[in-house]
Amino acid sequence: MTLSTKPGAVTRLTVNIGPRTAEALNWLATEEGITNTEALRRLVAVGYLVTRKVREEDVAVLLRKGDQTQQILIP
Repeated sequence: MTLSTKPGAVTRLTVNIGPRTAEALNWLATEEGITNTEALRRLVAVGYLVTRKVREEDVAVLLRKGDQTQQILIP
């Protein structure tokens, strides 16, 4: 299925998600004070950015906490 990419177009989409995905979506929406729709938009935008960068520019995704760094592998 191809979704509309016309500027200003809105596409309605029905998806099935499991409990872990629902929990993550609800957590982000609650934490940020936004709707589940906006939370999903943000998560898709981040996923798209990270996946494109990793695949097209051979970049690494790193999480840093204090003096520890962990590489996140994106399939």
